[in-house]
Amino acid sequence: MKKITVFIFLILMSCATCGAFNPPNPERWELLTTTGSILCYFNRDSVQITEQPYGRSAEVWVTTYDLIIKIEAMMDWELNLDTKEFRLLTGNIYDEEGNELLATANPAEFEFIPPGSFIEDIYRELGGKETQEEAVTPAAPEEVKPEAPEAVPQEVPQAPAV
Repeated sequence: MKKITVFIFLILMSCATCGAFNPPNPERWELLTTTGSILCYFNRDSVQITEQPYGRSAEVWVTTYDLIIKIEAMMDWELNLDTKEFRLLTGNIYDEEGNELLATANPAEFEFIPPGSFIEDIYRELGGKETQEEAVTPAAPEEVKPEAPEAVPQEVPQAPAV
């Protein structure tokens, strides 16, 4: 009887773990927040903060898991740390077997970060302005008048090493 009990226990345990959530590698991915059935992780090592004409820009890889419908989304986000805006650069959605359901590689337009969202949590983690009032409203592009080239060559900035 003891062998049968152990055998049934092992079968139940293997069935219970078949559909269980398998979290990403904790050495690369940090759990940022949970919202109901959704877990949100971000890769702190992937963060790149640069100065852009439109403000300080942070690019970061984020992955979310929905434990109820069992899908994973892997996304590359860009956050404007000065204007409290974000946009999706690329994204993929996978089912529980790892099959790709949707992919996009066209950067979206910037939009304001919703208050209380996991995107706002990432924004704060990366040093964004605390409130919308502190964030600067993006200015309209100014008209640039061409000028005559200078006789003295200017120093060209070097791209950071990858």
